[in-house]
Amino acid sequence: MNYQHHTPKSKFFALGTIGIGMLEIFSGVSAVHAADTDVLPEIQVTGSRQTDGNDTSPAPVRSLRKTTVQAGALGNKAEIDTPFSSKTISAQDMKERQPTSIDEAVATDSSVRQAAGATAGVVSFVNVRGLLLDTVNGYKVDGLSYVNRAELPLEMVEQVQVFKGLSGFMYGFGSPGGLVNYQLKRPVEKPLLNAAIQYKSKNVAVEHVDIGGRFGEDHRFGYRINGVHESGDTFVDRGSLKRDSLSVALDARLTKDIVVEFDALQSTRNAKGIYFGIFPANGIAIPAPIDGSRGLAEDGAYFRTETTLATTGLKWKINPDWAAKISYRYGKQATNWREGSLNLLNNAGDYTISQSAQLENFVSRQVQATMEGNFQTGPLYHNVAFGLSGTNVIQYRDSAPATATLTGSNIFNPVVLPGTRINHDGHTTTRSLEIQENSAFIADTVDFNDQWSVIAGWRKTNFSQDNFNRTTGVKISDYGASPITPAYAVMYRPTASTTFYTSYVESLEKGGVAAITNANNGAAFGPLTSKQIELGVKTEGEHWNGTAALFQIERGAEYTDARNNFVQSGNIRYRGLELGSEVGLARQLTLSGNAMLLDAKYRSNPALNGNRVPGISDLQVAARLRYAPVDLQGWSFSGGVRRYSDYQYDASNTRTVGGYSLLDIGAQYQTTLFGKKTIFNAVVNNVANKNYWVTYSAATPNLLQGAPRTFVLNMTVEMF
Repeated sequence: MNYQHHTPKSKFFALGTIGIGMLEIFSGVSAVHAADTDVLPEIQVTGSRQTDGNDTSPAPVRSLRKTTVQAGALGNKAEIDTPFSSKTISAQDMKERQPTSIDEAVATDSSVRQAAGATAGVVSFVNVRGLLLDTVNGYKVDGLSYVNRAELPLEMVEQVQVFKGLSGFMYGFGSPGGLVNYQLKRPVEKPLLNAAIQYKSKNVAVEHVDIGGRFGEDHRFGYRINGVHESGDTFVDRGSLKRDSLSVALDARLTKDIVVEFDALQSTRNAKGIYFGIFPANGIAIPAPIDGSRGLAEDGAYFRTETTLATTGLKWKINPDWAAKISYRYGKQATNWREGSLNLLNNAGDYTISQSAQLENFVSRQVQATMEGNFQTGPLYHNVAFGLSGTNVIQYRDSAPATATLTGSNIFNPVVLPGTRINHDGHTTTRSLEIQENSAFIADTVDFNDQWSVIAGWRKTNFSQDNFNRTTGVKISDYGASPITPAYAVMYRPTASTTFYTSYVESLEKGGVAAITNANNGAAFGPLTSKQIELGVKTEGEHWNGTAALFQIERGAEYTDARNNFVQSGNIRYRGLELGSEVGLARQLTLSGNAMLLDAKYRSNPALNGNRVPGISDLQVAARLRYAPVDLQGWSFSGGVRRYSDYQYDASNTRTVGGYSLLDIGAQYQTTLFGKKTIFNAVVNNVANKNYWVTYSAATPNLLQGAPRTFVLNMTVEMF
């Protein structure tokens, strides 16, 4: 496959013109609010309010009772009614902070941490509770399959939900750390047309148009269209970025109880000046962090992606107590690259580049049918969710990747190495991995009275994985498992605004595969079993909320040993405490903060017993202050700080990576220009320009330079 990067910028302008024309046609028709046609509960997040001059009450905060989460097999529930930790990043929050990647979007949650970036590196990844979310199962879009091999355009996202802890029961195989769920923008009741322009470090321009509304008899048909073009020089020396994205969300209310939906997303992205990671050789100390803008990649390095998602579904509100939904998702991630791994040779910072040029594709398909309902058995009230799900994921890899070794550069004083003599022209791909996961699940939330309830749920999964020789296509190994993963919980509500809970969950995750840098490259391992117990409380008042959770996760261990072999041996125990709160301190002053204390150590392995798990800080803290002064009408200011303590680089605990603190600030101004609401945003990240390392802790750990001081300027005009 020869990837061509097109620029449909003119199409976006045409799309905007068409959208304006459509809205002119329909603007004369009043919007119809048909809340009774919703099949599932809407997501509600509190926002800012208008107050009179005599109002001195504290500012409102997010309500845990009004925030609904897509909890997989548990169904859709209010956040306060779920027996696990979660965090919702609202649309308003993302508008103010202007995140450009998933790690920036979830930066306000101390339990989540960047593991890789897509400006100096290739793809953004995050850790949750110290565990790296896996590419195939750790990320979802609207609760369905999404392979995280490319950047999902956040302009198409309404909000992001982070589920912490074992997700096996809720969503099937996956990392015990949790998962990230993107919720895409949906059709809106009233006509909408927003146009935005953005400028960010070092010289990147972004144009975005967001169109939505309803039309037809009784406003039966809905649409939401988003288009984005981005191009320019990134903050990395010799780095650049070009991206074009388009999404369409449609729905049709066939009756007041039946809704058909269709979503499509297409995004192409070409990042230059990138590298895969820095790999210090055994015995080489972790170097001092370097400037995040320093270019280390070879000449001509790039990573190109093309993302395609298409989803269709039907929602049926059978009666006031029961609702059903069926969905089908097709996804494809087509990637090709010429980039390298930087092999650190000595403490002076000299490195070679192991360069490769190749193709890789992921194709995923998922069908899922669910039903939710309520009924009573005597004095007991049941809320039941059950369903069937089938997912197929196939990875196609380059059958004959081109490779080269480049020498002669230094991370402290880099020189540009010539790297354009290899390419993937004429290359073909061969199936290298196929995963089939079929499952049936059921969960019952039983209310004994207003205070006490229990949850019992089970997921039966048939999981198989076949591994193939990338050159010949011949199957070289396989494994399968058919586990039943349970979930049990007890919840106690002394008041409507407070929930105490305890939960127990089991989960399985796909076993690892030895990386190209391992001596046993390509060796595949069977599934890992995890168990989690959690105790927690969620509570809120009129102007505050608070959460706390104690958890313990036991998981099989995978790591690279002293002989550079990737192995499974022993297990790991994660013990942690999460604390979080948001408080309206004054009329227009809000403070939010959270922290995670985590102790993660190897067990049942004589070579590693008591060692800290690499890539995990003992303490992670995040805090944010927002101020909207009454005397400066339309203005709001915010600032956030994050702190990560030091951590171990590898399982042997012979090398330590230093901790770091990051500060960001922002300002927002809302006004009216030419009769249209206009919003200006300015954000500065890493204000102190701190140098730090980001660590990707997988089969073989590696380092990536953290982003330097960066800025984002944004202007949005709300036409309707």
